[in-house]
Amino acid sequence: MSLHHGRSKRRVAALVTVFATAALVVQLSAFAASAVSPADARYIDFTLATADQVAVPATPTVVIVDVADVALAPVAGVTVTFTETGPGTITSADADAVLPGVQVVTGVPGTASVTVNTAADQYGVEEITATIDPALTSCDVGDGYCTASTTVTWQGAARFIDVSPDTATNVSGAIHLVTATVTDVSGSPVAGEVVTFTETGTGFFVAGQDEVNAVGWDGVQVTTDASGEAQVATTTYVGQAGDEEISATIDQSLILGPLPVPPAANDCLLGVNVPVGAAAGICDETVDKTWTTTPPPPVTHARTITLRLRDSLIAKGKVTVTDAFAACADSVTVQVQKKVSGVWVTKRTITTSSTGAYSTTLRNRSGKYRALAPEVLAGTDTCLFAKSLRVTY
Repeated sequence: MSLHHGRSKRRVAALVTVFATAALVVQLSAFAASAVSPADARYIDFTLATADQVAVPATPTVVIVDVADVALAPVAGVTVTFTETGPGTITSADADAVLPGVQVVTGVPGTASVTVNTAADQYGVEEITATIDPALTSCDVGDGYCTASTTVTWQGAARFIDVSPDTATNVSGAIHLVTATVTDVSGSPVAGEVVTFTETGTGFFVAGQDEVNAVGWDGVQVTTDASGEAQVATTTYVGQAGDEEISATIDQSLILGPLPVPPAANDCLLGVNVPVGAAAGICDETVDKTWTTTPPPPVTHARTITLRLRDSLIAKGKVTVTDAFAACADSVTVQVQKKVSGVWVTKRTITTSSTGAYSTTLRNRSGKYRALAPEVLAGTDTCLFAKSLRVTY
């Protein structure tokens, strides 16, 4: 009786195992049937953390793309072709060589990466493009996109400074903005550089900016932003007329070889052809300002505006004034609009930085977007209306 009972227990256990295995097979089959396949890939974009980087030459830099389906779920097993233009090369330990680029297959969770690098004496902007094949994916369906691009700026030491506007005339008591732009040997902007502004003649830096250092000069020090720009404002007392000179200077200590970011020192003292093909450095520049008691005639300033949409629908762009009249880009209103049922609807209204840059986050919804800079007055001048190109997200 006990033997029969033991066999029964073993038979029951065996049946339980069979049923459990069958259930697992059914579950796995259902999962496989519902899993995302490479053919479902709809979108490709560079990750926010690795897009538009600034790097030191001869320093390996990683860029990563995400591939997703229409529901923004990651898609593995998709072949991504990376190519580049400009200084530098692309490599990847997981890549198959496909001249003039490399191919990498997305893993889990739907990402593919490559490493870009340059020689120690190569500077400038490198553009990296990532593409998925519409014949093997769904990237050309609906609002999908098959190509994404980003940049790596290989930044050198500060070599040039340019100050604008070169000349200007304002009514006394107004505010005049002066912008210094610092660039490296390739013309790329240098962030984190300290610019020293000084002035002589009629006028003074606006309240709160004047500083006096240990050696007794009056001046203002401003650190350049991501665009390589530093800005100050000068003014006069009402009724005070005359000429003013504003000078901007960068550190003139010399550095050669590999550089940190931002560089610890500059090479603006280097002459022409050091390195070969380079222009002679510029460490300082002076511009002229005329203050008058007679109002100048009204002037109109044309502007442009850009719009870029990044991961999670972050909208970024910049307002640029064609004649460099800074007041038409500084703290001006920007409207980001979406086309809804054939009508453009404003989704965000923001204010630009002192350099005209703006950034805002929108609801993560696909569609057509544009950015507007409405017409505005700057003193007696008119800053004209500007509209970006339409961008599909």
